[in-house]
This record gives sequence, C-alpha cells and structure tokens, in this order.
Amino acid sequence: MGIGLFVISLGIILIDIYSSKNLESKNEYVIILGAGLQGEKPKNILKYRLDKAINYYGKYPNTIFIVSGGKGKDEVISESKAMKDYLISYSIPEKNIIEENQSTTTLENLTFSQKFIPNNVENIGVISNDFHMYRIKFFANSLNYKISPIYAPTPLLNKVSLFSREAIAIIYYKIFIRNI
Repeated sequence: MGIGLFVISLGIILIDIYSSKNLESKNEYVIILGAGLQGEKPKNILKYRLDKAINYYGKYPNTIFIVSGGKGKDEVISESKAMKDYLISYSIPEKNIIEENQSTTTLENLTFSQKFIPNNVENIGVISNDFHMYRIKFFANSLNYKISPIYAPTPLLNKVSLFSREAIAIIYYKIFIRNI
C-alpha cells in the first residue's frame, strides 16, 4: 500500500509540473522560496530558483521580489540575505527586493511573506523548483491564498532524491495534516 501511495503521489507531482509549468503570468509581487546555503552562497537548488527570478525580471522589470528564508542552524547568514545579494549581483535593483528573514519552512515562507504584500494585490507569483510546487499550491490553498506558480527546474543530480522526498511529504500532508 505504501508503494502504491508513493507512486500515486509522485504521479500527481509530475502531472502538475507538465500541465502547469508553462502557464507563467505577470505578477506585481513574486515570492522566491529559500533552499539552503553553502557558507554565504546559495546552494545549487536555490541558484535555479534565483536564476528563474532573474529571467522573470528580464520579462517583467517592475516586479517586486520577496526573498523568503531565515537563518538555519548551520547557516552563517539568512537565506534571504544570500538571495538578495545574488539578485543584486545580477543587476536586480535593491528597491525591487524585500527580505523576509524569519521563515524556516515552506508554510512559513508563504505566511510570513504575505505580510509584505498589499491587500489589494490579487495574484502573487511564487518561484520554487518544479518538484516543490504541488506542495506550495497545497499550502497556499489551505491559507486561501491565490498564487501564480513560476516553476524553476530541478538540478539533474538532485531529481531522484528531491522528487522522492516530495512524494513522501505529499502523502504525509494529505493524510495527517489535511487542514493546516
């Protein structure tokens, strides 16, 4: 039964990616979720998210990015600080970047970032890697929060482990935490 749930969960994630990844739209505010650092630099998975933001900014230069991520126990600075520095190094103006530096989970990323977005903003973009987006949508829905997903690819070397972990997380949240 466990293997069946895993395969179904993985299938749901893959269907979500292939049916939605090309539906990117213009958003005034875009949240970029943190994903870990090596020293003061973003890990490869986070670079994919940030590179997607840089590409998005090229299309929509008035975008305000909320870089969301606190300081983990093994990190020397907050993920949001490293993300901001990375974006600035690629010519995104500091005035277009807001730091949310308290969150340590995906749910907190969404909840804490929402505080920086004016109430009249209807669609909010969220950038994360493709494997992660189904769970983000699940959390956003539980918060009555309308998001426009912006899918960053997942590094090839990390695909198996991250997709497997995410499939297990989806099972956990669907079974044990239906209403967050």
